[in-house]
Amino acid sequence: MADYSCEEVRRRLDAYVDGELSDEETRSVEEHLAACERCAEVLGFERALLDGLKKRIRETDLPPGLRERIGTALERDRAEKTDPTASRSDG
Repeated sequence: MADYSCEEVRRRLDAYVDGELSDEETRSVEEHLAACERCAEVLGFERALLDGLKKRIRETDLPPGLRERIGTALERDRAEKTDPTASRSDG
């Protein structure tokens, strides 16, 4: 298992919060966060920011269909991460 530096953990925090890290990366990040108060504070800030943004988005009137288009784009992005050829078109 890797011993991540603060810089390595902070580069991975977005992916960690989104659940996009491998099991090994997740364990390494969590071990670092348990021992590093500063990185844990940064994680707390990022989670609070994300939660605030989610709340504001839910409270905001969006143009018709925008929420669905964003959801579709996010699903497509996830599929591309799993299979990079999933969204390629010939043309």
